[in-house]
Amino acid sequence: MIKEIVIILASFELIRVFQSYLLIGRVRVTFILDVALVVLIGELISLWYADYDTNEVLLSIFVIASLIALRIITTKFSPDCIEA
Repeated sequence: MIKEIVIILASFELIRVFQSYLLIGRVRVTFILDVALVVLIGELISLWYADYDTNEVLLSIFVIASLIALRIITTKFSPDCIEA
C-alpha cells in the first residue's frame, strides 16, 4: 500500500511539472529533482518490505542525499531568487 501511495505522489509531481511547462514554457530543475526524489524514496521504502542488499540500500541513500544537495543548490542559486 505504501508503494502505491508513493507512486501516486510521483504522479502528482509529474502533473506539476507538466503544468509548469504549460504555464511558464519551461521546466524548472527543482521540479525534476522533486520527482526524482519522490520516486527514489519510494524505491527505498519498497526495499524495506523485500529482500534487500545492503549495497543497494547504501547506493539508494547516497543517490537520495546527492539529489537533496542538488535541490538545495538549485534553490539557492536560482535565477528567480537572485536580486540585482
